[in-house]
Amino acid sequence: MKNPSLPRFESITTSILLCFVLTLGCRSRAPENPEISDVNWQTYSNTNLNISLSYPDIYTVDEDRDAHGTLFRYGGHPVISLRFIDEHQGKNHGLWFGNRPEKRIELAGKQGLKYVYNHYDAIFYMRTISYVVNYKDKYLGLEFRTDNQELDEIQKKILSSLKFR
Repeated sequence: MKNPSLPRFESITTSILLCFVLTLGCRSRAPENPEISDVNWQTYSNTNLNISLSYPDIYTVDEDRDAHGTLFRYGGHPVISLRFIDEHQGKNHGLWFGNRPEKRIELAGKQGLKYVYNHYDAIFYMRTISYVVNYKDKYLGLEFRTDNQELDEIQKKILSSLKFR
């Protein structure tokens, strides 16, 4: 004879397992950049912020997607985010706020902080390295969504190309 409590046990186990998976989140992998010697470069300029930076022409630019910044995509995946926000907006978007800075940095001549954290979109997350400076009474963050411990050669070139005009 079938045990009537067994199906209930299976559904409880399934529910617990599902909650565990949802709590942990699912890591989203960043696509691997090509070799730097294979890349052609373009210049992105934002006249409202008076900034520019170089980026690979294989990236697509999604400007002002939420009125707080620009997203650069590679293969459909977000790989760079340029954010111009206040603290309230940053906390609402799950950015670097609330994370401990890794070290002090200089970004295009301005003093700032480097953060390394997991950026969550619902249950999915991606490791993010952010370089943040105070700019025009807000925060300007150049974020790299990456699986690397440190920036690769393309990311370093993008970081060093940022200019305030």
